[in-house]
This record gives sequence, structure tokens and C-alpha cells, in this order.
Amino acid sequence: TVGLAKTAALVAAARAQAPNSLLFANGDLIQGSPMGDYVAYQRGMKPGDVHPMVAAMNELNYDCGTLGNHEFNYGLDFLAASLQTAKFPVVCANVVKTDGTPLVPPTRVIEREMTDESGAKHRVRVGVIGFVPPQIVQWDKGH
Repeated sequence: TVGLAKTAALVAAARAQAPNSLLFANGDLIQGSPMGDYVAYQRGMKPGDVHPMVAAMNELNYDCGTLGNHEFNYGLDFLAASLQTAKFPVVCANVVKTDGTPLVPPTRVIEREMTDESGAKHRVRVGVIGFVPPQIVQWDKGH
């Protein structure tokens, strides 16, 4: 891995090279690092706390994210607490709560102003949808 400082520099360089770009997270946002484990198992998430990964993604101005299978490793309450302070939408089309309602919105349409090669500005709509592997029902059935 390259670390957050290097990632931020890479994102900034990519945006400078391609200003009409969008930044998406394709899942596994809150698990997979020592910091993620520390927050989940030691510190916990109290109301108003910001998960360190979500804070970093907020700073990098992510446009949207989706859930990955590892989002469920710490349980649904921890996931909900972690996502509550995200300044970007999180979508997932194939996860519902026991009452049949979506855990997070299934889709999102993002509108951005883009500039073409002649300098003309255009409103662009981008549809975003995400899915998790259906096997999470077995992998994380304890949550």
C-alpha cells in the first residue's frame, strides 16, 4: 500500500491531469487496516465520531462510494455509525434490512459540471450503482 499521504497526492495529480474526473470508492472502506481494527475493537464509534477512513475520504472529496463485503465484518451498528458522517453518498443495490428496506440507497445520480475541450460547460449526470458479493450472507452471518 502507498499510504494516505501518497494516495492524496496521487488523487490530486489525477484531478489536475483530468479535471472532469470523479472519485469513487468501490467498497471495503472501513476494514482492512490496523486503524480500522483499532476503531472497531478498541475505541468504538460514539455518536458524532468520524471513522478515520471516512474522514480521509471526506477530505479527498469522494463523489460516491459503495459497500464491500468487509463493511459487514464489524456488524451493522458499527457500519451505520461509520457511515453517518460521510460527506459523500454510499450506495448498494443488493443489501436490505430484515424489514425489506435498503440498508443504504441502491443507486445515486450525481450531477456535475464538466468542461469540454472548447471550454464550454455542460451538466453531466452519472448513475452510480454498487453490489456486494451475495456470499456475505454466509461470510458475515453473525452480523
